[in-house]
Formats: sequence, structure tokens, C-alpha cells
Amino acid sequence: MSALHDISYRRDIDGLRAVAVLSVVLYHAFPAGKLKGGFIGVDIFFVISGFLITGILLRELQAGNFSIARFYCRRALRIFPALIAVLVACLGVGWLALFSDEYAQIGKHVAGSAAFVVNLLLWQEVGYFDVSSTLKPLLHLWSLGIEEQFYIVWPVFLWLAWRIRLSFLKLSIAVALLSLASCVYFTFTNPALAFYAPPTRFWELMAGGILAYCFTKGILPDDKQRDAFSIAGLVLIVVGLLVVKKYYAFPGAWALLPVAGAVLLITAGPAAVINRTVLSNRVAVWFGLISYPLYLWHWPILAFLRIGKADGTYREIAWEARALAVLAAIALAWATYQLIEKPIRYGGKKRIWLPTLSASIVALFVAGAGVYALRGIPSRIELSPASSDVLFTSYPHPLTNEACSTVYPELTGAWSCLLSKERPADIAIIGDSHAHQYYQSLASKLPDLSVLNTSTPDCLPLSGNASCEKVAEQTLAFLKSNSSIKTVVLAGYYSVLAAGMKYENVEGQRVAADHTAEQRERFEASGNKLLTGLIAQGKRVIVLGDIPDMIFRPRDCVAFDNPFMASLRGSLNAKSIDACSIPEPEFRQRVQAFDSSLSAILSNHPEAIKFDPRPLFCDGTFCKAYKEPHFLYWNSDHLTIEGADLVIDALLGAVKILAPSEPAKNATEKSS
Repeated sequence: MSALHDISYRRDIDGLRAVAVLSVVLYHAFPAGKLKGGFIGVDIFFVISGFLITGILLRELQAGNFSIARFYCRRALRIFPALIAVLVACLGVGWLALFSDEYAQIGKHVAGSAAFVVNLLLWQEVGYFDVSSTLKPLLHLWSLGIEEQFYIVWPVFLWLAWRIRLSFLKLSIAVALLSLASCVYFTFTNPALAFYAPPTRFWELMAGGILAYCFTKGILPDDKQRDAFSIAGLVLIVVGLLVVKKYYAFPGAWALLPVAGAVLLITAGPAAVINRTVLSNRVAVWFGLISYPLYLWHWPILAFLRIGKADGTYREIAWEARALAVLAAIALAWATYQLIEKPIRYGGKKRIWLPTLSASIVALFVAGAGVYALRGIPSRIELSPASSDVLFTSYPHPLTNEACSTVYPELTGAWSCLLSKERPADIAIIGDSHAHQYYQSLASKLPDLSVLNTSTPDCLPLSGNASCEKVAEQTLAFLKSNSSIKTVVLAGYYSVLAAGMKYENVEGQRVAADHTAEQRERFEASGNKLLTGLIAQGKRVIVLGDIPDMIFRPRDCVAFDNPFMASLRGSLNAKSIDACSIPEPEFRQRVQAFDSSLSAILSNHPEAIKFDPRPLFCDGTFCKAYKEPHFLYWNSDHLTIEGADLVIDALLGAVKILAPSEPAKNATEKSS
């Protein structure tokens, strides 16, 4: 690591920054457009960052004035000013316009962003009941977290390699390949980890760092190769932008397209054909200069627009509004660059700015953590009806408890494992999340019995999805091996299960897609097999019908008492509390085919008891999500505690939990 060459400022790299940021911004604003892979702009940023910063560090090592403290001071002056402005703006707008759960989440993400660990928080949040990513105003800062975590270890790595004269090139290539291999592996086995975890992303920054080392050592293509490198790099990036889609296995091997493309373009140098004609033009360079604040501003603006709409999706945001949002982000980015970034980075007075910026970041961390700890400060807003508070807390039904994992260690890895007493179960409720929501009510109303719930979303209790056969077999085997379980309650989102977990969005909420003849056949076969197996085991089987699925979120029925705050939310008040419902005839027609499949299964098993909860929610005209004084639904198809209690009270009133020797009675007529 000696005889290093200089890496001077390059206009074409600012132009490459413009390609990266505009790809991301246009993709986020117009996801149905041509740039299906616009999100790969972040991967281009990683390469650029690794290249530029590694070049600076290598020069300092060569000059003998390397200082980790000075490196972090430079990073603070570069990263903190614009970041502080955006975080303050998000907290301020959130105070005025967000419900308590939304504000608590943004407080958590502000704290995570100030500590540069928001990627780890987002990774932790991934799950069945996670909020849509489009409704998280600081989601995009995951990439900043990855970068800063990389720069905790990278300068130390460079310094050690320099001091003990290691082969930097060989060692860094080996580590980068290991990181890439882990990225590809986890993309298929644990996609959230592959996307958010630092080790699976470090290879992208290291690619830029390795390239910087090659530059400083003069390992470069000759003049005849530069244009070919430049054109090939552009082709790879364009292919990535047009071909890669969000549902592909990404990052994985697909991330090689933008990374390799960026490496080739930077390698080609400023005199190469694409670099000098496309990337070095004045417009591209201008966007490159404001790329960091533009990246910071664009996503919160779009996210707040989406939060303010009834269904939280793009469909209710006109393209004109999104275009204005992009223009607003560009204007804010320019103002941030001119009025905040440049004076702080280049205006001197660093002895004043550094402690001020550091104190501001700490203050934002404390403020964000405080907002999260105070659960979004519900007292800032007044909502009607008063019982709406339940809609802005976390999902009210826990997934696991210690008693279950103690008594049934074989269920420890299950999605849901709940047991009301630390002894073998007497009754089990089996299914998906639509079964799991009843556990607390069933357990509290049967205090003398041991109640078990084990649930598997997308598969149980019956399914039109062939991949669920193994889950059903394992469940049957578990119940057979546990003779203490005399009664089995089956519950599930039958329509979506029958459709093989294929669903459509209606006003932003999921409802089952039409199921094919093949799916219907598979659904009925799986149901007949499960019921036959349970009855053969001597189990008493209660089939709990499904609740109506609403095509709106119950929070759409909540009103702000403050008219100003209501106006900020746009059309969120889509329904009055009196109209917090769906037409029953339309619902019945929508699920008729799925009901027919379930009825066909039950007709083959007269021993099974059927209980229909729909009459508890529907009056012949409407199916209601709210009945004075309580909300019955927590989201469009899951119940609150009060809603679950309503169903279980009616079930236990219609179906006595009998001893195995006592005769059972069909409860269909009584429930309706």
C-alpha cells in the first residue's frame, strides 16, 4: 500500500450521483412507470461512497496524517446538517397530522436515524402485522444506517492493513466475496436480513473501496478500453432500471447489475464517452450536488401524502400531486444545499458547528425516543369516538407465551404458540391469524380448562395452496400425539385460504381473488382430509365460520375534533362512525363461491359442529365494524378484544364445551 496516485474531483461522479438519486425518486413517485428497478439507485450510491471515501483515507494513510477522529468530524459535517433538518421536519409535521401509533413509530425511527441504526429497527419490525413500508416516512434512511455502520469498521480495517502491511487487495476481495455470498444466500432464506443487515450489504461499499485502491495504485484500463467500460457500465445500469422488479429476489445476485455498472463507469474515467457527454453535463452535475438532500426529502413528502389518504396507497394520489411532491423535494434539496450544507461544510467555524450538530443529533435521539416511549403522545389530539384509542395501539393479540413453549417445546418455532395453563391442553384452537385472534377470549372465558392456540398464517386450517400440505400433516400428527386435547376449534380466513392466498386490493384492503377449479378442488380435499383425520382421532371438532372482511380500515371512521388537523389528513375520514360498515348483500355475493366450498366440506362431516359468527356483525343490510361503544375490528379483517369477546360469548352460549362422552349438538341454527 505505497506509491499511491491522487484521485481528484470528477464531474462525472456527480453525474452518476444524479442517475442514482433520480432513479430512486422517480421510482418512488411513479412506481407504475418504466423504471421498475429504480430502487437500484441506492446500490449505485453505495459504490460511489465506498470509492470516494476510501480514496480520501488511502491518501491520508500515504501522507501520514490519518486520523479516525478527523474522519468522523468530516462525516458529521457532511451527514448531520441535512439529516437534522429532515428529522426536525418529520417530528413537526407528525405532531400536527399523525395518529398516536403513527407518531410513536416516527419517534422510534427518528431516534434510530439519529443513532444510525434505523435499518436494524426496520429489520426488527418486519412481520405479519407490520405497517406498509409506503407509510413509514423515514424508511429510506435504512441505507444511511448501512453506510455509517460500514464506516465504523472500514477505516480501522484500512489502518490495520496499512500498519501491518497486509495484502489489502486480496483480503478485501475475500471479505467482499464473503459478504456477497451471504447476501445471495439470505436473499432466499431470510429476505429481510439480506436487505437490512450490514454484513450482507457491505460488499457494495467495498466494491467502491477496492476500486479506489486500484486507482491509487494505477491499476486502470488503457485508453482504448475506457469507452467500452463506459458503455458497458451504462448498459448494466439501464438493464437494471428496466428489468429488475421489487418482487425479484433482491438484493441477491441482481444487485450485481448496478454495482458492476457503477464500477465500470467510475473505472472508465472522466474522458470516456458516456462520462464526458452524459454524466458531466451541467444538469446532471447540478442534481449530483443536491443528491443527498434530495434523497432525504423526497420520501417523507411522498409518505406523508400517502398517510393522509384513506387507503394509504398510490391510487388515491393523482400523478399531478406526486409530480408536485417531486418538485417540492427538489426545491427543498436545493435550499438545504445552499442555506444549510454549504455554509456549514465550507464556511469555517467548525469548532462551533461540530458540537452544535452533535448536540442536535443527541437531542433528536432523545426527542424521538421520548415520543416512542410516550406512545405517540395521544393527548396532543382529540378523536371521536373515545373508544378509537384501541385502533392506535399495537396489535392487541400476543403471539406467544412461556407456558406454551414450556409444555410444548415442539411448538416453540410456530408463528403462534399460546397456552392458558402450564399443563397439557384440553382444547385447541387451530388455524391462521383469524384463529389466533380468539385465544385470549376463549382462555379467559374457560378458566378451568387449558386452552392452546397454534396458528400458521396462509395455511391453516384448510388451504387451496399445495405448499401447506406438510403443515396440515404436522398439525394432525401433533393433535394425535396429545390425547388430552378433546376439542379442536378450527377457524381461518377461509376465502383467502380457498383462493390459495391470492388476493386483490379493494380500496387498499385485501380480499380473496377468484379461485380456480384447481384451487377449489385442493381446498376441499385438504378440508376433508383434516376433518376426517380429527374425527378419526376421536376429537370433537367445532368449525368456526369466518367474520366479514371489511374493505376499509376502521380508523377511516375516526374523526379529528380539530378541523385544522382533519384537513391535514386529507380524505382519511372516509366514513362517518354511523356508516362504519359494508353492505351485507355485496359481501355475501363476494364470498359466495368460497362459502360453497366450505359447505361442501362440512356436508361430508355431519359430526363437525358449525358456528357462524356473521349474524353478530351483520343485520341483513350492513356488516358493521363499530357497534356503540366499541370498535369490533382492529383492521379490515382482524378483531379487537371486544370483537373477539362478542364471537366467543356467542359461541359458548350456543355450544357447550362438553365432555367427550356427552352428545354434541350442531350450533348453526342457534347462532343465526
